[in-house]
Amino acid sequence: MSSHTNKNNLQKSYKFKVVLPENKQNNLYYFKQLIQEASHELLEKVWTEDWVDKLGINNKKAYKVINEAQVQLEREGQLVYLPSRIRRGIAERVGRILQGQYKRMNCYFDCLKTIEQIGIDAHEAKLVKIVQQTFRTKNNYPTYKKIMAQQTIRMLKNWYEKLAIDFEMFKYTDFVNQEVKRFAFPYGPDDGQAIQYVCGEQSICHRMKLPVIPQPKSKQDWQWVESEVVIPAKIQKKIQQALSEQPKKPMLLIKTLKGGLRHFFLQFPWEFPKQPKKEEQTERALAVDLGLKKIATAVVCETGEQLSKPIYIKLKGRQYRHIEEIYLHIASIQTQLSKLKDRKRLENTMITKKEERRRLYSKRNRLGDELVNISVNQLIQLALDWKCSKIIIEDLRNYKPPHGRRSWSRRLSEWLRGRIAHTLEYKCQEKGLCLQKVCPLNTSSHCPRCTKEGLKVKGPNDLAADPKGTRCGNWVWITFSITVEIFVQKKETVNKMVMDNWITLNLTTKGSFNLKRTLETGHSSFPIPRSDKSGRYYFVITIPDSHKKVVCRVYQKGAKLIAEVSSYNEQLSENDLKALKKLLRKTFGLHLNVLEFYSEFKNDPIAPAFKHCSGVRLTCAHDHFESLISSILTQNSSIWKWVGQARRIKELMGDKFPTDHFMVYSFPDPQKLFRYKHLLIEAKLGYREEYVIESTQDIANYQIRLDKLKNIPTMEAKKVLLKLKGIGPKVADMFLLYGLGKIDVPPTDIWIQRGVSKIFFKGREKSLEECREKLVERYGKWAGIAQLYMFDWIRSTAKK
Repeated sequence: MSSHTNKNNLQKSYKFKVVLPENKQNNLYYFKQLIQEASHELLEKVWTEDWVDKLGINNKKAYKVINEAQVQLEREGQLVYLPSRIRRGIAERVGRILQGQYKRMNCYFDCLKTIEQIGIDAHEAKLVKIVQQTFRTKNNYPTYKKIMAQQTIRMLKNWYEKLAIDFEMFKYTDFVNQEVKRFAFPYGPDDGQAIQYVCGEQSICHRMKLPVIPQPKSKQDWQWVESEVVIPAKIQKKIQQALSEQPKKPMLLIKTLKGGLRHFFLQFPWEFPKQPKKEEQTERALAVDLGLKKIATAVVCETGEQLSKPIYIKLKGRQYRHIEEIYLHIASIQTQLSKLKDRKRLENTMITKKEERRRLYSKRNRLGDELVNISVNQLIQLALDWKCSKIIIEDLRNYKPPHGRRSWSRRLSEWLRGRIAHTLEYKCQEKGLCLQKVCPLNTSSHCPRCTKEGLKVKGPNDLAADPKGTRCGNWVWITFSITVEIFVQKKETVNKMVMDNWITLNLTTKGSFNLKRTLETGHSSFPIPRSDKSGRYYFVITIPDSHKKVVCRVYQKGAKLIAEVSSYNEQLSENDLKALKKLLRKTFGLHLNVLEFYSEFKNDPIAPAFKHCSGVRLTCAHDHFESLISSILTQNSSIWKWVGQARRIKELMGDKFPTDHFMVYSFPDPQKLFRYKHLLIEAKLGYREEYVIESTQDIANYQIRLDKLKNIPTMEAKKVLLKLKGIGPKVADMFLLYGLGKIDVPPTDIWIQRGVSKIFFKGREKSLEECREKLVERYGKWAGIAQLYMFDWIRSTAKK
């Protein structure tokens, strides 16, 4: 084939690894040692912000920016001779490392500017949002992604907590230490003076310039080493389809095998034309779902039908236990190292532990490579046996697991998933198969296109039944533990089904009202609802008496609160809308006349809080059970921590309601939460998990009826609540105020204790019970609202 290709042609690269024969003179090991040492010295020399900026802005090759004359290696006071093309390759390698830091350095400075303006104590999500709004504009769109901003802000916060440093005193390169960890030498800048190769029909002949002795002093200490490697037959067929007869310039890599044996190999890239996607053609596909114990679950599908029973590629019990032991051993060493960090006397112990950790990581990687090759070969053979034209697999690299799934996310990134997908891509190219990657986000039980609930893959006994999936227009999909989309028909634009028929309810109020501040004060008994870019808050609400669940989105327009409600299948009657309107008024505190409260206490010591908290209303939970569980989660917890825990419970067990922006979840009822209590471990509730389970059990068995507590006196209701495990006086008061709407109850925490002691006792610290009695005595029926205003006022002024 011609080596000249049309620039408009879509291309993809295929890299073929040529294992170099063992060299008895150790020339390759001398070469590796020289390259590593010279790269380290050059990196130390150019590791400055100026060089990172210079290489990041410049579009030239890295070796053209870094002068090869800077590459020098000195041993025992004498300069080591390095050929010019070898020095050029070292400059290219180091330059690529610096270019990779350009995005991170820009992200670091953007995050630092935001922290200087807002403060280091601001919540991480708020800082990330401001970074995006300020620096990710259309005119000046940076190359870094949101995840990089999150990592950088987390890093800055961690440094500040541990070191309490002033970031302006340091440069970016003072914080980040770089080193050349992985040996990789690019021959890209070479023009035949360091490597020469010829690709024949059945073999590759190559000559490499390598050192003869460990410390070469002149040109004579370097020699040409020749070898020839036979190309496997299956690779020969693949190379015949390449755009050029000769490959591009290779890269020299090294890999350590089991037992410590090291292999050097050259990686030759060939360019291939990218096949245009076929349209209006029915294809047989092998859909693959990746897992932990079951490495892969595969199903053959065609025209929306399941042709085969589920085919499993499993880990043996012994293998799985071996993997778990390796992970536990690594975690144990990490814990030991963290304890030894500040003890200088134990440096030798730390070195030993780090070496052991490195050995375990290598062992895990070797085991992973073996399993990857076995699994991929089985999947390829399955696709060929069933005459499939494509393999469909999950694209987990761009998938961000929900909050609370970090351990699962670690397994996805560190274990086999990424390597299986990467290896499958090359194997598919060899066999002429098409590999399609799909995003599994929010598709566990609902179709990612039309949001309808799907059917799981049929087992061996159900293959005769219809249908074997869910048809959604021209899309077909099959559900595993994580759904895999299967595109097998003509691709047309299919609009995602959203809730259309929104019914608008206008809610008015007396006095000022601010929806954002009301919801985000954090002092309430239901988690802050999710919001879209337009500032509309979404949540699921149950209509009283009819028990119909609808999605409600609320936003503020002037002094009015606009509530839009919609349901999928159920029709809403006039009585339903009236009951819903009444419930929403109570939920957002619109039924209370706060002007009367302002007038009665206009000369009170907390009167300045009225202006500070203008528009803040007392929220009342629309779901009593959700309110009680949220109250339990507030114990010894920050606002965003308990809100995240409550949201995770909803995501794990609640009903799903897709909208045009994201999935909205309802809170599970007591029976469902107790039935699936084993899932609470993924919500990471800590010691509160036991309290949630036991309280849920009492409510699920109808030992306590939450809806009847609102009709009995406050103190009697409190006595009933205190019988539940994990509910103390403060949690009981939280539920009575924010759950049942008893506004004469003031929950007291550390912020209220500080405020009451400062305002009414001249700074003398009083107990929580004394502070509560003072609020009840002074404010009477308005004690709950006074507590809310004091909480927001004291907390905000303390931060300033």
